[in-house]
Amino acid sequence: MAQRTFEVQDIYCKSCSAAIRTELGQLSGVTEVETDSRTNTVVVSFAEAEVDAEAIVRQLAEAGFPVKESTPAEGTARSDRIQSKATGR
Repeated sequence: MAQRTFEVQDIYCKSCSAAIRTELGQLSGVTEVETDSRTNTVVVSFAEAEVDAEAIVRQLAEAGFPVKESTPAEGTARSDRIQSKATGR
């Protein structure tokens, strides 16, 4: 299982977050999607044998959320996200 953080454009509200979860949920192998509208990040857990990061990037772009940056987040994404929320960044 892999986890990756994608920095995207324009997550404004809960509807945007729901749209992202719906779109990525259509990809076989995606097991969890977490969004943060304050940091415009999407953390995706996925089975690398079924889907790769490039497919996730394409799906996000097709849904109207182009990816600015993508970084491996294995084991650190959750703590990074919590830290970002705590510091307001």
